[in-house]
Amino acid sequence: MYERESHGPPHVHVWCDRETKGLIAIESLEVISEQKLPSSCLKPVIEWMKQRQNELMTFWREARERQRQGGNKP
Repeated sequence: MYERESHGPPHVHVWCDRETKGLIAIESLEVISEQKLPSSCLKPVIEWMKQRQNELMTFWREARERQRQGGNKP
């Protein structure tokens, strides 16, 4: 996640390699970027996110709150 980013639904950035990257929504676990991610990359990331979904949403909310307060550090 990038704390300075303020657009779109809550999401994480995923890099499968140097050229293949995408966004995955935290709440729905759906790919929300235009680039198709290979299943060999996507499946483990989705499983990792499922196990940490609440934690990821908490981090997203805290990051947005820090952004609104004008800071980017925890």
